[in-house]
Amino acid sequence: MAMTMTDQQLRDQVYATINDIEQMHSSGLEVLEELPDQTVTLADGTRVPSLRDHARGLVDGWRQQPPPAPPEGSDTPGVMTASPYEAVIQRLLIDRLKDVVMRPIPVTHMAGLRERTPLYTGERVATTFYVVPGFGGGVYAHDPADTSSADNGGSVIVTAQGARYKREWGETPRGCVLAWGLDPTGDQDNADHNAERLQALVDECRAHCDTLTRTVMFPSEGNFVFGRTVNMHQRLTVMSSGQQWAHFGSNSRGAALRLKNNADSGPVLEGVYNAFGLAFFAPEVKGEGAVYHGIKLDGYVNKIERCTFNGVGDAIGAASLVNVDVVRCHFIGVDRGLACDTDALCTTITMEGNLCQYTRHLCYIAGELWGSRFNGNTWEVCSGELVVAKTLFNCSFTMNWYERGGGSEDQPLHPIRSLMNQQIKKCVAFGNSFHHGHWERFDHGPGGARSGRMGGAVLDSGDLLLSESTGSGVRLSVDGLYQEMDDWKPARPFQIKSTGNEYGGMPLDLDAAGALRLTTRNGSIELKSGDSEPSKTRLRWARRILAEEGIDAHVEHGIDRTGALSTTIPFKQTNPEAPEDATGDERCRIGTTKQATPFMIRWSGAFEPGQGDRLESAYFDYSECHDDHITLASDHIETRNPKILVQVENDPDIEFERWQPISSYSGSWGAYRVAKGFRFYFRHKDTKERVIPQAFVAFIQSGQ
Repeated sequence: MAMTMTDQQLRDQVYATINDIEQMHSSGLEVLEELPDQTVTLADGTRVPSLRDHARGLVDGWRQQPPPAPPEGSDTPGVMTASPYEAVIQRLLIDRLKDVVMRPIPVTHMAGLRERTPLYTGERVATTFYVVPGFGGGVYAHDPADTSSADNGGSVIVTAQGARYKREWGETPRGCVLAWGLDPTGDQDNADHNAERLQALVDECRAHCDTLTRTVMFPSEGNFVFGRTVNMHQRLTVMSSGQQWAHFGSNSRGAALRLKNNADSGPVLEGVYNAFGLAFFAPEVKGEGAVYHGIKLDGYVNKIERCTFNGVGDAIGAASLVNVDVVRCHFIGVDRGLACDTDALCTTITMEGNLCQYTRHLCYIAGELWGSRFNGNTWEVCSGELVVAKTLFNCSFTMNWYERGGGSEDQPLHPIRSLMNQQIKKCVAFGNSFHHGHWERFDHGPGGARSGRMGGAVLDSGDLLLSESTGSGVRLSVDGLYQEMDDWKPARPFQIKSTGNEYGGMPLDLDAAGALRLTTRNGSIELKSGDSEPSKTRLRWARRILAEEGIDAHVEHGIDRTGALSTTIPFKQTNPEAPEDATGDERCRIGTTKQATPFMIRWSGAFEPGQGDRLESAYFDYSECHDDHITLASDHIETRNPKILVQVENDPDIEFERWQPISSYSGSWGAYRVAKGFRFYFRHKDTKERVIPQAFVAFIQSGQ
């Protein structure tokens, strides 16, 4: 019958046998008789009824065939005897026997490991827990070659006698906080211990990130209390091993982190790089005057995802913020979700899919905020603005849900606010939804004053609003295009303009199914052609007749170079004597002709420059009466090759004799038939003497 030994007795006996084998100088292995005749479990999990018989069978089998090479990595020296095969067999047997005793030796807790003396070189021990029963246990192997490593409480444990044990991580993450001794039960008495152990883990990760880890891993459950703020240094990720997310933070054991009761003010963690799947709470008992926060970032390329912040002041803080993502987090009962109280320029912040309840601000930036986006956030029962910054530039606010909260009925609250006046510029807002509460939409409805004065583009209510930070804007709705002015904008033209390219200018078409109405409430309707001469601007009416002939079938009004209104019409002149087979100009002549529109002036006396009757004679700047003629002239307008009809008023004995042109400049009439005025001559019908009438009317038509 196989005798029964305790695990310790079995190990002692096997090691005595190994020692005898190592000291043998003969080819026999009689020492196998020293092995216990007892059932044991081998390293591969196989159970054998007798260790002695199992060892005999191994030796007999090896001797019947050429000896294989010793296992790779074997540290058994072996003894060269008369037969080299026997030396190999000795080494193989020693390795197999060591497999039996290398199973970890149970040790209750970490304190017991630190008091342990290794029974043999390379022994392995298994702790059942670290400080709190049920948490933090693991396997450690004695390393006789290491005599200098410091005890870091996780990967290296140093005993009272100076032996070094190294953690065998297996499937346990190297940054698992339980393996480094943290208490997950929420015990206030272990808060200082937790802070010390987490800081030790962080320091070790920072010093040996290439060989240890860059990730600090909390379990998916646990309530971790810390006696002080823990500095995460930089470039380390802190996360939960599970995918839990505690709505309202009600599952406080879902990897919940908080400072201890009556702790000093501060965040739970600072210097955070990335954080995933954690919940941060204020202490259950707050110190008098203390202000508690969630985490403080290092401020550059940070990602915070699926985290819960409950009851803290600032959920996430930083001295500056650049390339920071806060995604799918929950803020409840916090003052500010993301905050930066310095005057730093913060850029490229993304806050997306966050649920906010009973929160004052989702994002508060004391300095300038550029190039950031806020998308798909739920702002429910919250008292303040979604985003506040000194200035907001090139930011977007899209698909956010606002429900309840806000200001009052008399003073509704705008969703965003700049700390400096009129400093929300080139931003975009669309798809935002407002329900209940007292919120002022980004566009504040058609024609309304926008107290927030967001400069940029807004598409929330179905209208498209393009506005300046002062409040001026242009609104495009299904009913029309409207300009909205603030109280400060200068009166500049409101333009609808097309451009051109190498193929020409692009037409601008207005196609009305009904009437086309042009209304001016204060001023005139002006037609001009860019910066060119006014004479190049034309007002045209299409005509159907003659269109089949291929001519420009339009009636056209325009201003000629002298300033006179002219009309151009198409014509078709058929030659009645042309033969039937005639074509082209022989059959008919087609084209257009231009005629100036005549204007009328009434003269009733001479006047100085600028003093003429504006309703009658002010087409001319001045008029002079001479002994035998009347002069009318203008310094601002010219007439080309005119036709003039004159009629004397109220004096049948006086008739118009003739007129003479007054050249605009030397030789203008002789060369170009251009005049700036005229001399009018009148005479008595009977005596033919030159006279000056009391009044006359002249019709003047500019020629071509």
